[in-house]
Amino acid sequence: MSGHYDVRSFVYVMTSIMKTMNMLERIETERLVLRKLRVDDAPVLFIAYMQDPEVTRYTTWRPHQQLQEAEDFVRSSISAWENGTRFP
Repeated sequence: MSGHYDVRSFVYVMTSIMKTMNMLERIETERLVLRKLRVDDAPVLFIAYMQDPEVTRYTTWRPHQQLQEAEDFVRSSISAWENGTRFP
C-alpha cells in the first residue's frame, strides 16, 4: 500500500511542477534565456543536434533524417506542454 502512496505523491508533485512551469513563459538571466519551444525552432534544432547520431544516442528518439521529423517532434512537444501531459 505504501507503493501506491509514493506514486500518488510523485504524480501530485509533478502535476504541481507542470502547472507552475506552464505559468512561466520566459526565464531570463544575464547569460541565459529559456522560453517555450516554437515550431520555427525546428530547423536550428535539426541542424544543431537532432540529426546527429552521437547526440541522439542519449535521447529517446533516433536521429532525424529529414527536417519534417524535427518539425513533427517540436509540434508534438508543444502540444504535450500545453496539454500538461509531459515536459517536452
